[in-house]
Amino acid sequence: MYQPSAIKQLVVPNTAGKHWKRMRKPLLEAYSATNDSIVPQYREPDAEVRRVWDKAVTSAAGVPVARWRKLMEKEPFVAGRAMNDMASP
Repeated sequence: MYQPSAIKQLVVPNTAGKHWKRMRKPLLEAYSATNDSIVPQYREPDAEVRRVWDKAVTSAAGVPVARWRKLMEKEPFVAGRAMNDMASP
């Protein structure tokens, strides 16, 4: 079973504070709208489920997630083969 050691240090925000009142609604609505959705791999960034999440986080936290995602889409990603595979013709 995969159990990363960093999970012990994961900070979970306290959502009881008054600033969370405005944040809870869009996040819960996004969860309700997508909880049965299949999330495609990261190479498919323009998926509907991601648009819903981006809109919710932007609304809740005021962070321009969709704009950041567009910038990340432009970044190249690296794919390769294992070193053992490279030795074969």
